[in-house]
Amino acid sequence: METMKDITKWTRKELLALPFKGDFKVGRYRGVAIVPTYALHDSGWRLMAIVGLDEQYNPVEIAAYCDDIQWRTPKNDCGLHCDMIPKTNIVRFHSSNLFFEIGLSCSTTDIKVYGDTYCY
Repeated sequence: METMKDITKWTRKELLALPFKGDFKVGRYRGVAIVPTYALHDSGWRLMAIVGLDEQYNPVEIAAYCDDIQWRTPKNDCGLHCDMIPKTNIVRFHSSNLFFEIGLSCSTTDIKVYGDTYCY
């Protein structure tokens, strides 16, 4: 499969055909793409494939399969999660201690994530 093809030219089926890195390996990537598998996890939520992207943002491999992603950053250890709603395959971002402030509706919209003083 051609890996130098722009990410916007890949189909969901092609992305899901990428090799899987394995359950017990950690990978580092310049970017990620969240791909719906349409399968249900035992939890009842949709299973997502996380595709790792290289320095040019080309798909490399499937880094993980999961029904929930918890985002961790150097300044935030509060538990930013995303999951996929079963009926609609819509990705939902949520947290029990973070809030989302959504800026102007433009081509690029800023979403500021902030939380309780207990998060920091």
